Amino acid sequence: MNVFITGAGGFIGKQLLEHIAADGRFEKIYCLWRRESDLPAPFITVRGSLEELANIQPIDADICIHLAAVTDSTVSADEDMFKINADGTAQVVDFCRKSHIAKIVFLSSIMVYLSEKYTYADSKLAAEEHIKNAGIEYAILRCSLVYGKGCPSFDKIVRFAKCLHFIPVLGNGKAYEQPIYMDEVCRTILHHATQKQKSGIFDLFGKEKMTYNEMVKRIAAAAGHRVFLLHLPALPFRFVSAFCARHNLPFPIQPEQIAHMCEDLHSRGQQADATQGMDLDGFEENLRKYM
Repeated sequence: MNVFITGAGGFIGKQLLEHIAADGRFEKIYCLWRRESDLPAPFITVRGSLEELANIQPIDADICIHLAAVTDSTVSADEDMFKINADGTAQVVDFCRKSHIAKIVFLSSIMVYLSEKYTYADSKLAAEEHIKNAGIEYAILRCSLVYGKGCPSFDKIVRFAKCLHFIPVLGNGKAYEQPIYMDEVCRTILHHATQKQKSGIFDLFGKEKMTYNEMVKRIAAAAGHRVFLLHLPALPFRFVSAFCARHNLPFPIQPEQIAHMCEDLHSRGQQADATQGMDLDGFEENLRKYM
């Protein structure tokens, strides 16, 4: 089978390419690529961006894996984030129709479960609607916190846990997390890309559920470091972060990240388990693979 991938240069996309290259089921591997240099074999470079898909010739692909997205409101204005995440997904859908691609696997986010949503979550929900209304078979994976090499949000927590004795935590830290390892995200994406199944939305969570407090302590323990948690009121930081996001001002943490730390989003997940039937490793076992 042949596959078309968007977001191949992102932190998940790079790891996914390694998995796909080692998977004998794929013949042609097309990658949407904005950079000047071409991708090495066996990948086929499709030069352009999401906004330019309307001008790109159809390709011979069976499946689209759509990863491309803007996730950081601190470096992108709200309208740019929505344009790429939502409108860009509409372009992907049109390109899939034009190329007669039979299935789309879309990586969405657990942030869509937030009680108060901001631009990123809204743009992901809008993207999901484009996928659902495409008239093409689909699998939407609402992904939890991803950890592993190159994961920006989690790497920040790891750096704090390795270097600081007092770790700032916004809120009481009792909201639950269910982080998933990068390798398991890639394996799940490929599972849904290659399996014949009914279209649907799936929750992509890791094997273990833990509070934010417990997660930070377990990361520090894996690094051989003892830490104390310094709990700070979340509301002032959330207000300032939201203000900065609206006005495209720099702030070290996004409002949705703060909200995620304070809300148990996993209890709101009501979709089918994306990893059902798959063998996942424990949190500490995965931490040892990359720390």
